[in-house]
Amino acid sequence: CIPSEGYLMSFCTLHCLQLTLANAILTVLGKGGKKNEKEYCCTALQMLHGVYNLQKHHESSEWKQIWVWAAEQIGKRTSAPKKVPAPILTRWWTVCVSAAFVLDNWDILLAICHGVIQKHNTTSALNQIASATQALMKTDVIKCDVELIHTYNSFFFNRNFEWLQRGDEDIGNTAGFMSRHLPVRYFLMHTELSEAYDMEGWKRMDSFGAYRSSIAELSTENTRLLQDKKTTLFFMLAISTLVLTFRR
Repeated sequence: CIPSEGYLMSFCTLHCLQLTLANAILTVLGKGGKKNEKEYCCTALQMLHGVYNLQKHHESSEWKQIWVWAAEQIGKRTSAPKKVPAPILTRWWTVCVSAAFVLDNWDILLAICHGVIQKHNTTSALNQIASATQALMKTDVIKCDVELIHTYNSFFFNRNFEWLQRGDEDIGNTAGFMSRHLPVRYFLMHTELSEAYDMEGWKRMDSFGAYRSSIAELSTENTRLLQDKKTTLFFMLAISTLVLTFRR
């Protein structure tokens, strides 16, 4: 029997990268779910879950009809896109896909919430889901937090995650086997996050333009300052998680 120190051990780099997102969201923006029997958490993650639950409580054909109706209510003509996956932090891509979907269709989703609330009585599950989701969507900080998730994804997460799923052409091109390139890739990932974090670099980067605009639209100066601090903490946690997990 070989002692444990005699083995070479490594961790799934995709899981390590996913943790940079999950730890930052849970620590800075908060988890989803219920605070108690009557109240849901007031977080971006819970709002994304609310949108998913609205879909889940409608058959596909019914959801398409509701979507077209809601779009018409706000003067748009569009067909229903593919349903968004459940935004679960332990499942790759899903939270970022959900954030992009919600931001792209914000007004239509608000119209859907309003229509569902009008149609179903207050004791029904659908009414409660729509009411809670609508309230969260009308909270400016929640939308700003969703923008932060989306920006983190487009700036850093998506591109590096996709790279880690590639294969090395020189050793068989098997998906996910990029280990000999990881030291350089780790350096590049650490540099990217550090440039966004150090001296609040994200405030000067083009990639964060839309996110900075969402901060500027927040209702009070204190709220804007708090969002700045949340963003800096978000990147600090992403960097510390990257360092901790990839050093293993």
